[in-house]
Parts: sequence; structure tokens; C-alpha cells
Amino acid sequence: MHCDSPCNGICQLDHADHCLGCLRTRGEIAAWSEMAVPEKYFVLTAVRERRELSPTIIRYELTTAA
Repeated sequence: MHCDSPCNGICQLDHADHCLGCLRTRGEIAAWSEMAVPEKYFVLTAVRERRELSPTIIRYELTTAA
């Protein structure tokens, strides 16, 4: 089984240590390649929850994508 990285090339950390592009923490990004698939799905669930709580991140992505 395989799980793609959520990285979208916007690699900049905010004040809370979350990537502005994928919303993973610095530690999650660093550990991604060594994680088992279930751990990656756990991180992706956390990312989804962070995105729901961070509408400013979505605005950032939309304004930089244009």
C-alpha cells in the first residue's frame, strides 16, 4: 500500500510550526519518508482537521496560486 505526500511545493512554516502549503508540522515532514502507511493516514487526518480550523491557509493558497 502507498500513501502520497500532501506536499504541494509551498514550503514555508508559520508561527505554529505548520507548513503553509500542506499543514504538516516540521516533525511530520521530516519523518514522512520513514512512517508506515497507517501513521501517514493519521497525519493526513490531522492535516484535514487543521485545514478546517485554518481558513487563512486556504486564502493563502488561493492568492498565491493565481
